[in-house]
Amino acid sequence: CHPRTARLRGRGCRRSRRRHTRGRLRRTTLSLWPSMQTPLPRRRLSDRELCSGAVRTSHYGALLSDVSVDFSLFDTRAAPSLWASRPLLGAPQRGVMRAPCSANDLQTLLADYEGLHLQPLVAAIRPKRPLGQRSAEGESIALFLLADYANLFHQMGSLYITAAAMRDLLGSKPDTAHSVHVFLLNNASLTPTAVFWSPGLSARAPRFVGEPAARSAGVRSFGRVLLVQPATETWWWNVWKPDPTDRTALLGPIASWLSSAVLGAPPPSRPPPQLPPAAAEPGARRRLLLLLSRAASSDRRILNEEELRTSLEGRLRHGGTPPVGSATEVRLVELGALSSREQLSVVRGAAGLIGAHGAALVWNLFLPAGAPVLELLNRANANAYYSNQCRWQRRGYAAWQNNDPAREVQAFDADGRLLDPFRWHLRADVGAVGALLEGLLSSPRHRAGEAARAVARPGMVEARGGAPATALLERRKK
Repeated sequence: CHPRTARLRGRGCRRSRRRHTRGRLRRTTLSLWPSMQTPLPRRRLSDRELCSGAVRTSHYGALLSDVSVDFSLFDTRAAPSLWASRPLLGAPQRGVMRAPCSANDLQTLLADYEGLHLQPLVAAIRPKRPLGQRSAEGESIALFLLADYANLFHQMGSLYITAAAMRDLLGSKPDTAHSVHVFLLNNASLTPTAVFWSPGLSARAPRFVGEPAARSAGVRSFGRVLLVQPATETWWWNVWKPDPTDRTALLGPIASWLSSAVLGAPPPSRPPPQLPPAAAEPGARRRLLLLLSRAASSDRRILNEEELRTSLEGRLRHGGTPPVGSATEVRLVELGALSSREQLSVVRGAAGLIGAHGAALVWNLFLPAGAPVLELLNRANANAYYSNQCRWQRRGYAAWQNNDPAREVQAFDADGRLLDPFRWHLRADVGAVGALLEGLLSSPRHRAGEAARAVARPGMVEARGGAPATALLERRKK
């Protein structure tokens, strides 16, 4: 639209100019900050049904029925991380998947995926001929996902979103794991969360689609194929501002599902909201508050962790009447020295978590009901990773943030390079942290959770959650 014709074309001309302006601004932004192109999407999937019900989409991904998959057509040059350059899964060749859909329906599906990470894969799906003919392979299910890199917090996001997709689109129960096959579209290492993928979600270990063994399988047919949205394109990465959405009904069952599969016993059940705090027995067995140590880490260490532990334990024992059923012992624990099963066993019997900002705090997802989280932040830590996770579960949360430069010490990597202030060590204010902890343990939410824990299946709770965890830590300490 030329300015001379603006008066003649009027409103349409203004829309055209706005489109041109947005494009110009977008190109300028990408040229100034190229790193901002990859992390988060412009939009998210919506609920839709296509192909006469053979394809369903939701916030968590797309479910396709009666699909043939040609593994030889996947691209082996896939990136190992969700934070690499796009496209993360390379360029799959046309016909890598064939579904009982018309070309028009597949174009509609592709339009939904425009700008998202899985767009190259959806663009390579082709109609299956003849339409309407069902495969004889039965009820086998294939999950295809882009896993995040080998960090506990990042991969726990991939795990939880995959489990949420299974519940939302498959209605899966733990007993369907024998029919589930998990395939990675990128060559990611699942070491931090391997035990949760198998036997947690599937009886088989996940496999990269580019592995020779997978590619040699050629064409395989599946009753259902689930394309899982990457965690960065879901609510998991609402980390830069408070997100008060209540996701207890989703996160609680997933934690129970995974804990049951890994440990063979369900974690403590969530309390009825109407249960009064006075229902607990005054002499109930007390549990441990875990102070997470980062002594072996090169960054974000608590420099006075033993002083902090002693001070907090003194407050709990001598600072007045402790909350009913609460812990009176604070145990310094380095979770990285334990296996994943041992970490889960320790956390599910804990009375709460205290620690510096770091991936280990993601274990809050498996804490018993009412167990709070206390996070220690340096001056540069300014996100809502774990405060949001606690909001989603209606879990008690508090944060102590340092504002005194004298309490922080620079951190260096293994090669002696100075790390950014986000990773600097800190010396906690034991008085302020202790006051925050007392407030958390005195809250009605914590009291209700502890009361419910004391009266709901007390034998199973202590035998499977508390006692073995305490004994394990004692063995490790010796």
